[in-house]
Amino acid sequence: MQQNSVLSDASPASPIADKARACIRLFQRLSLSIARSHGAVHGITMGQVMAYRMQFEIWTTSSGALQSVPATCFLDSRLSKDPKVSAMFIMVLDHVIEALEDVLAMASDGRKNRAGKSFLRIVMEAVFKPTSDIQKSFQSIPEFIKRLFKLSLLITQFPMAA
Repeated sequence: MQQNSVLSDASPASPIADKARACIRLFQRLSLSIARSHGAVHGITMGQVMAYRMQFEIWTTSSGALQSVPATCFLDSRLSKDPKVSAMFIMVLDHVIEALEDVLAMASDGRKNRAGKSFLRIVMEAVFKPTSDIQKSFQSIPEFIKRLFKLSLLITQFPMAA
C-alpha cells in the first residue's frame, strides 16, 4: 500500500509530516483494536474510525503534509516563513494525537472510561444517550480535522509573503 511507504519516509526536519505520520499510525492501531473487539468498542464502530481516518488522509493529501521535498514536507516548506502558522498546525495535530491516544487507552482498558452522572445528565438520559470519555475524545477528532482543513484553506487563499 502506498501509505506504508509514506509512513517510512520520516524526516527529522519535518515536524508536520512526523506528526501526520503519527496520527496515521494511531488510526491504524485503533482500527486493529476495534477489529479485535468484533467491530465496535464502547459504541465506536470500525466504520466511524475509517471515516475519520479517510478525512485525515484526504487532508494530508490535499495539503501536501506528507509530500516530500528536499529535507522537509511540502506543507512545512510553504510555512517556513511563518512559524506561528506552522505552530498552529502542529498544535492541532498534537490534539489529534492526544485524542487518538486517549481513545486507544480507553478502548484497550488502559484508562478508565468514565460516564459522568451530573444531575443534568441524569435528567437528560431519557432524551439523549450518555456521553462517555471515550465518546468525547473520539468525537473531537473530526473537529480537529476540520481545523486542519480550515488552516490549509487559509494558507492557500492568503499565500505567505516571500
